[in-house]
Amino acid sequence: MLRLSRQGWNNVLIFSMLIMIFLFNGLHHRMLSFESEPQSQQLLPEESMLLTLELPPYSIERIGKAWRIQPGRKDTSEAELHQLTTAWQSISGVVMVKGELPSELLDRSDPDQVVVAWLAGRTDGYQLYVYRIAQNTYIYDAQTERWLRLMPDDVDSLLLKE
Repeated sequence: MLRLSRQGWNNVLIFSMLIMIFLFNGLHHRMLSFESEPQSQQLLPEESMLLTLELPPYSIERIGKAWRIQPGRKDTSEAELHQLTTAWQSISGVVMVKGELPSELLDRSDPDQVVVAWLAGRTDGYQLYVYRIAQNTYIYDAQTERWLRLMPDDVDSLLLKE
């Protein structure tokens, strides 16, 4: 048996408790890092104010609290424009890892559509590249360098009704 003084045994107890705390704290963080549900990200940064949304061939601009579309479309109401811009600011996509992306997406060099959002406080446009493959819509966020997959229901709310 090891002969230690009372102070020695106290030190052993203190160090063993510290080791247990670090061990359990490390396990706790490791267990939480493996989340089962996929991570999502909003299309545009949270708390950003959208000034202009360029959806070729149209551009939707904020005029005070209202919205207008250029070139003008007589069949598009103010409420539809507000609903469309709100959708772009609120919809989230599932973050995809390169290994999860379809090979035909990685083989393509040009997107189906380039959407540029001009946000308050930024000097450059926030660029989103839209790719449509089969029934899925993927968006490449050039600023965060992330791929997002949109749900089919969300895609319809991001487009102008023809």
